[in-house]
Amino acid sequence: MHPAIYDFKRSFLRISALLIIALVTTISTYLTASVFISNANTAFVYKSDYYDINMIGLTDTHYYPSNNSFVIQIEGYLFNNQGNPISGVVKVVVVHNTTHIVKEADVNGFFNITFVFPNLPSPYIQVTSTNSSIYVTNTNSSIIYYQPAEVIRILALSYNISVISNGYTRSQFELFLSNSTGSIMLTSNAYYSESSLASEIVFVQFGKTLILSRVNGTLHIIYYNNKTVVGRYNVPVIANRLEMINLNLPLRANNETLIFGNMSTSVVYYPYTELGSSLINYYYYNVFPLITFLFPPFVIYLAYSSFSKPRDNGALEFILSRPVTKDELYINRFTANSLTIALASLIFVLAFIGTVYYYSQITFPFFVVILNSVGLFILLSTYLSLAYLVGALFKSSNWTILITTLAYLINSYILPLIPFVKPNLSFITYYMGFGSVNYFIRHYIFMEATKYDPMISTFAFVGWIVIPFLLGVIAFRKRDI
Repeated sequence: MHPAIYDFKRSFLRISALLIIALVTTISTYLTASVFISNANTAFVYKSDYYDINMIGLTDTHYYPSNNSFVIQIEGYLFNNQGNPISGVVKVVVVHNTTHIVKEADVNGFFNITFVFPNLPSPYIQVTSTNSSIYVTNTNSSIIYYQPAEVIRILALSYNISVISNGYTRSQFELFLSNSTGSIMLTSNAYYSESSLASEIVFVQFGKTLILSRVNGTLHIIYYNNKTVVGRYNVPVIANRLEMINLNLPLRANNETLIFGNMSTSVVYYPYTELGSSLINYYYYNVFPLITFLFPPFVIYLAYSSFSKPRDNGALEFILSRPVTKDELYINRFTANSLTIALASLIFVLAFIGTVYYYSQITFPFFVVILNSVGLFILLSTYLSLAYLVGALFKSSNWTILITTLAYLINSYILPLIPFVKPNLSFITYYMGFGSVNYFIRHYIFMEATKYDPMISTFAFVGWIVIPFLLGVIAFRKRDI
């Protein structure tokens, strides 16, 4: 085996490199799992957010004066985080004051359960009939309704409804209004958006799109990126029948408008599901900042143990006595360490995403994995390139520790303070900080607008890696071992 190849292999598989890979895997898995396990106040999600049971449903209430009965009808569809129906026994509990009324049924996704009260609950509402008119009163108001038909909708009657499936409970407080039905949205956030239009339709979107309505009509869905339309869909809706369709969803969208009949509403669009978007936020605002503090010292140590220390103690002089040039030695070791960092960055992101999937079955697009891995690699490679340059300039390995640690402290603690102290100089953080391109990666993943130029940031991070690397090659070539 050629000495240069042997030295590359030995540098790549050294114990310190393998320990870094094991360390990033452990840290990423631990940080992610703690979000699901601890349910601390600082966590982004709770078990109710990712438990593998979801529900889309509608409720309706009627009062029948002929037999003085009050009816609550609840229908819905139970499904897992992939949209497939859940089979088993479902219990629906209606709580009014301290009274619990429970009904259960065997279901395969769908259920329809009706509760009948012998009379209109009081004292919240009192109904009397005079001269073919219906008077509905409570303590605060008196409203007159004419009676065109047998069924009368009730004003402002509140109930607490719980749906229990496979031992797990979803609760929803329902307020029944006089001019509409109520909607139930009990999902584990495995959706892109939700909406209730005049309480006649519920809409869940998480790969498959589920629509349930009380009336016939057409649902118009318009997706936007800021103010630019990036997608339009018209979906026919049949009353009381669940519509399950697949849409070619635009990942570039960040909000949407739903139009049903003469009603419309605008809601936030979550291209990675609401839970997925929350977890990516957790990555950027909790996990990634922690990594920017923890990992650079390990990368500095990797460069120190691979290049600076061997030069200081004469180990590189022994290697150069073989048919290996200075350029080959410098480039081989730098490349081997870069591959270690690249592998560690990829494993770190995969461990995060794999743990997310283990608990919630939420998956992310491939480009999210790659961009986050590249962003972490760029940040760590900056420290590696700088450490190799210092190692090439000074034979004493102490300078590598001193100068790179100083750069680490400036980048991690001083530069982030600039936007707070001097807002007009915040561009320094975006353009000059190590790995500042991660700002733009985050903006791109979330389709956020930014006033900073990504090209300038790209040139900046390329300069932080390439220029120290080239200067290091030249300096090592000209200096005595």
